[in-house]
Amino acid sequence: MKKFLTIVCILALLAGMLCAGASADYEGTDGRLFRALDNSGAWKDYAVEGAQAGPFAVMRSGNSCALFYGDKEDNLHVYPAAVYQPDDGKPVPELDWDGRNLTIAYGENEKYTFWELTKDSGDFCLSGARIGWFYLKGSLPRIGYAAADNDWTDAVALEQGITLSGFNIRLLPRSAGEVRHINYMLARFNSGLNIPDPGDNNGEKPDDSFVHIDVKAMADTYLTDDPDGSQRAQFEVAKGTKYQCLGLYNDYYAYVAAPSKDGGVMPMGFVPVRDLIPVEQDRPADTRKLFAGEWMLASGGGMAEGVLRFSLDGTFTTAGCDEKYAPAGADSGTWYLTKYNPAMNLYPDHIPYEITLRYNNGRAAVYGLIAGTNGFSLVSRDCVSDYVSYEEAPYFPEEDYSW
Repeated sequence: MKKFLTIVCILALLAGMLCAGASADYEGTDGRLFRALDNSGAWKDYAVEGAQAGPFAVMRSGNSCALFYGDKEDNLHVYPAAVYQPDDGKPVPELDWDGRNLTIAYGENEKYTFWELTKDSGDFCLSGARIGWFYLKGSLPRIGYAAADNDWTDAVALEQGITLSGFNIRLLPRSAGEVRHINYMLARFNSGLNIPDPGDNNGEKPDDSFVHIDVKAMADTYLTDDPDGSQRAQFEVAKGTKYQCLGLYNDYYAYVAAPSKDGGVMPMGFVPVRDLIPVEQDRPADTRKLFAGEWMLASGGGMAEGVLRFSLDGTFTTAGCDEKYAPAGADSGTWYLTKYNPAMNLYPDHIPYEITLRYNNGRAAVYGLIAGTNGFSLVSRDCVSDYVSYEEAPYFPEEDYSW
């Protein structure tokens, strides 16, 4: 009997040791998140910071933090860019999960709320944010946001989807001015091919699959080789530093290169889009008068509005729009032409000009432009829209238009 009790005690002790060892691997987690971590077999040196909220927790190992999520299939999802890193000097965020909405809060004045698009789908989209006196307000399930400083009297549109998997808390715009700049930068590269993966180029010189747009840093910034993870700076970049941008990696980072002094391999890396500005091409004199007038879409894809009215003073209007986020100023703005340099590799080589439209509600658009006999064509990498003078479009009955 004593021998049996001894064996039982030993087994119980071993079981306790095993349980203690398991709990030590993912300290502070339970439920779906613990099972997902356990299934992954990785991240064993990470421990919960703050408190777990349902299947979510912020976890830290050394000088690295990430948001962890265990889905209903006990699969693990890790979002390194969704929370600040210890070096940022921020407190541990408070998480709140109500079964459909996740809120990440750094005090009352900095909050980000994500909505699960379909219950238990694991697909989350930013529905709103507050950063000090700057606000983003979504209109789900539509993809896009109204953004404003202080109040909503001068709202601008941010027309991009922000998912939890693609969210970057450090580089999210923090003012209406930043939103306008980001919109312009994304439009500037709209006809370029995005860079598919940081490792795809393997340190080789850029080839014809890249765009080649001269840019410079508009503020002191940094270059990283890890845009999806730590985002740690390989080196600092001073304001005014010039690079050649080879494309966009995502909405937050541009892939850039600088010629090496010895003519060898070009050092490449990722710089925040918000900190770059293009070195614009020459604005040709006396060309604005060639395109001033009222123009109607005649054929091709509708990249821009169906009717465009260009004035000699550099302003334009459209015949209405379908703007859902910041409608005030969505049908007017400023326009200008620049010479197109074929080395930029954005359009076919025979494109002579580019036209830039800066809408009053913060949107932006950049297209290649070819003059025709009775109009012009707007061009992207894979689309052409032909416009003719309003007077030269007899097949559009007057009574079809209400402006």
